[in-house]
Amino acid sequence: MSVKFRFSSIADMLQKHAQNRSDEKCLYYPKKNQSDSYASLTFKQFNEVTNHLAKRFSNIIHQKETNKNPVVCLLANSDVDYLLTIYALFKLNVVVFPLSIRNSDAAIKHLLEKSNASYLFYSKAFSSVATTFDSTINLHRMEELNISELLDYKESSFKPEIDTNEIDRICIIFHSSGTTSFPKPIRLTTRYLFGWFESFASEMDDRFWSDDDLVLLLLPLFHVAGFGTAFIMFYVGAACALPLGDIFPPTPKQIIKSIEYTKVSKMCTVPLFLQQLLRLLKEDENNGFKRLARLRFVLSVGAACSPDICKQLTEHGVKLIIGFGSTETGFILVSGYETDNKDQWQSLRKLKGRESNLNFLPLDSDNQIYELVVNSQDPFLAPEFKSKKFYSIGDLFKEEPVRSGNYIVQGRADDVLVHISGEKTNPLPIELAIQQCPVVEHAVVLGHQRLHCSVLIELNSKEASKLEHSQIEKQILAAVENANTNAPTHSHIAPALIKILPLDKHLPVTNKGNILRKQVYNEYHSEIEQIYEQFLNQSNFDYNNPHDNQQESWTKKKICDYLQETVAEVLHKPIENFNNHSQSLYHLSLDSLTTLQLRNKLCQKFGFLDQNFIFEYPTIAALTDQLFAIVNNQQTRQSDDPQHYQQTEEIIDKYINLMATHTNNKRQITNSDHLGKRIFLITGANGSLGSQTLLQLLNKPQVTKIYCLLRGPDAHNRLRTDMESRKQDTAVLDDKTRIIILSTNFDDDQLGQTTNIYQQLQCEVTDIIHSAWKMDFNLTINDFDRECLKGLYQLLKLAATSLSEVPMHFHFISSVSAAGSVVIDKVKEEPLSRLKGIALPNGYGQSKYAAEHICWAAMNQWSVPVDIYRFGQISGDSESGVWNTHEMISLMICVGCGEMGMLPEDGEQINWIPVNYGAACLVDIAINSSARATPPSDRVHHIQNPHVITWSQLIKYLKSSGLQFKVVPTEEWIHQLLGNPKNPAYALAAFFEKTFANGKICHIGQFSLEKTIRRTAILQNCPPIDQQLIQRYIKYWIEVGSLKATNS
Repeated sequence: MSVKFRFSSIADMLQKHAQNRSDEKCLYYPKKNQSDSYASLTFKQFNEVTNHLAKRFSNIIHQKETNKNPVVCLLANSDVDYLLTIYALFKLNVVVFPLSIRNSDAAIKHLLEKSNASYLFYSKAFSSVATTFDSTINLHRMEELNISELLDYKESSFKPEIDTNEIDRICIIFHSSGTTSFPKPIRLTTRYLFGWFESFASEMDDRFWSDDDLVLLLLPLFHVAGFGTAFIMFYVGAACALPLGDIFPPTPKQIIKSIEYTKVSKMCTVPLFLQQLLRLLKEDENNGFKRLARLRFVLSVGAACSPDICKQLTEHGVKLIIGFGSTETGFILVSGYETDNKDQWQSLRKLKGRESNLNFLPLDSDNQIYELVVNSQDPFLAPEFKSKKFYSIGDLFKEEPVRSGNYIVQGRADDVLVHISGEKTNPLPIELAIQQCPVVEHAVVLGHQRLHCSVLIELNSKEASKLEHSQIEKQILAAVENANTNAPTHSHIAPALIKILPLDKHLPVTNKGNILRKQVYNEYHSEIEQIYEQFLNQSNFDYNNPHDNQQESWTKKKICDYLQETVAEVLHKPIENFNNHSQSLYHLSLDSLTTLQLRNKLCQKFGFLDQNFIFEYPTIAALTDQLFAIVNNQQTRQSDDPQHYQQTEEIIDKYINLMATHTNNKRQITNSDHLGKRIFLITGANGSLGSQTLLQLLNKPQVTKIYCLLRGPDAHNRLRTDMESRKQDTAVLDDKTRIIILSTNFDDDQLGQTTNIYQQLQCEVTDIIHSAWKMDFNLTINDFDRECLKGLYQLLKLAATSLSEVPMHFHFISSVSAAGSVVIDKVKEEPLSRLKGIALPNGYGQSKYAAEHICWAAMNQWSVPVDIYRFGQISGDSESGVWNTHEMISLMICVGCGEMGMLPEDGEQINWIPVNYGAACLVDIAINSSARATPPSDRVHHIQNPHVITWSQLIKYLKSSGLQFKVVPTEEWIHQLLGNPKNPAYALAAFFEKTFANGKICHIGQFSLEKTIRRTAILQNCPPIDQQLIQRYIKYWIEVGSLKATNS
């Protein structure tokens, strides 16, 4: 897109306006020492004043400066002096860098260094900050300007140099808000600034900005939208007004007075001011909203605006427009200008002037969620991003209606909270919903690397001071419950995870009102830890004196009735929904959050119950029996009872019987093209092993296509994000002819696909690799039946109904847990017998044992070729060192060598296989496997490192790597772990308690490797776990902050 601009430079713009619009007003600003009324400047006066200042500044800068375009930083309040200083510096052809006054000293130092700044201009208010940098930069203290005196000067002899090559020169730097780390400088050209207006002009001619406008600017000038809006006014020949008041930001009353005092036609603001204004407007029933309704429009930018605020404004006749963009791109989307539809603010459309370079890329197979990217060819994109193929805004969108070109912001990708369960929460809509409550000023949802979400609430002091604390709590609880109704269940916030801050406490926010999440974590670390500790462990409750726990008062019927009432209360459902006491509560929508809420309530009645209590007894009937035993001192544990092994056998029989009822409808269709090529369907590609498997398959020339089935929406984006977090090459995902990513539902008969897509899979797929499996040692076999085994059955059914001449081969990723008990001395590479107790005594091991037998049943009854791959402990990538710290072993090392400062003296032998080697073995065997008749004894493979080291050798490697920790008796280590709910490993406390029973580790059985080594040389060549590899893992753990080690 070629754009012809009206001016050659910023100085040229001011000079021509001074000539052609000499007596027209261009700026209104609060009078000095009389800030409740306005003074003004014409274009001629503005040009003359900035010429005088430029002459003054030239004596400061160019006497010392050899660099033709030095960087000059500004640190001062956003006022008329600030604006005049910026334009005066423009006339010296320097690069101006406005700094936010909200930056920390460390952030300012970082920005000065990264921008290679030569000067720091600062006002008196910031002297103490500026003088700390006097050894590294030239300092100039800005004195308060006497504008009247400057206007009395005769015409300045200073004539700015009109740089005809300025259009693509860096003229100004803005910085990001630094919500997740230090802010970063973003260099912008004059073309970028001119493009702000030209983008709008191509869209709306003079309907958006026109030269008779007077725009009230409610944005700081060190914010790109604030400066940019003022710049547009000067560009088009219109005027802008700074708000009344001694200092920015203005109060709501000063904003209203600013509107009334001048003939403001439009207003540009951030949502924070609209939120504050709304309360004031409501108080004046007659004229409140009329003040805004008379404006041509109100433009809200910089942050998401609450739907409730938008609705209230538009319902009272306010013309609300939402502008969207970023410092890197300028304005690119806008809403609300086309029609009189009151709800038009919800829908964002591309500006036509930028349309050809904007693309919404679908991030899931359902085209529900989109990522907005800007092509590097866009002429107004910040220069530093020109070398990339495209620039991603970082925001997520939904098109509504479909194919309408209207998009609704869904939040930022980097705001997403990733829970330890792997599930993700977008906090923005939850926060906006909670902030609709009148007593809430700000809300921040937390929960990254936690199992559950919590929320910190900053109160609106004016509203809260009118109420009793109990009334405040009631309103906030109702607001949170309302927010929960529109959030996924894993994102729900329990009442016990709501923290209301005292009235004198405030959450850190940007000038735009966006939460500074990293600062929240730093400033409120102890409060956050406390609410989670109390919730997880009920640490504020005396377990020795539970309420009402008197043996004679608790009959079985009373316990049962109490349980039914409490479950109904926790799940917010009618009590009659729970009349069937034998039904699993997890079938009735109990989840991990409500499980903890229920457990905490039971603890208060019956004393301490371990974290796994409800998982082990998931029905009202089972809970009743156990609680009755507790109050009568006769407690038993399901894990001491072999009944769960019997349940495992029953589940296996259930699926075998189900197979008998489904006849194999396989049709013999000639498709010889499949004989020379392979098309794989894989599950779990977003997992560690799955992603490596995907990359290994892509290296095989005979693999022409790969289908990736991933649970849930937004599959493409989740896979890309997960691969990026593992430092893997995500460029491979761009080849959409070879990799097809599909969102799946394993409960569905067609795996969540349309009939056409399902039939396509039946026709094309030659091999299925199934590695998706829930990794949760706290769940029972019944939970795994619901979560995993049902999906396994559906995949086997897909293989059985292949429409290809060649049978669809099924490769199942099992685990040594399937036969990990010591019932068998050494497990051979062959199918397991139906032997109770052969699996490890947890739901995970039993589920893998059951899955293997279900696979063999499919081979026997449905003629599906099956191969089983029993993996041992998988460690991180041997090249990048990336090892997920949520896994048991890595978590144990990180916590033990870090926060605990101790590791147990007893441990398993180390036969870990790096994930890249494990995946290579899997793919090597799978590629060379045959669908022809092969006995089951040749279809089982053990993937473990053949080179074994001892636990004590691992301890030596860790210490030799510089980690400082003690080696303690195992009993002491587990005691320390269980006694500290703050410990990140506490989430696996129940598993560790079983693993280290009686202070000794429960050792796993041995597995033969001879056959597998013969089948793939990769396994034999797998490197041992040595000092170098351990150091690589440690480096990664420290890099991501999971290992907070004290190095020697």
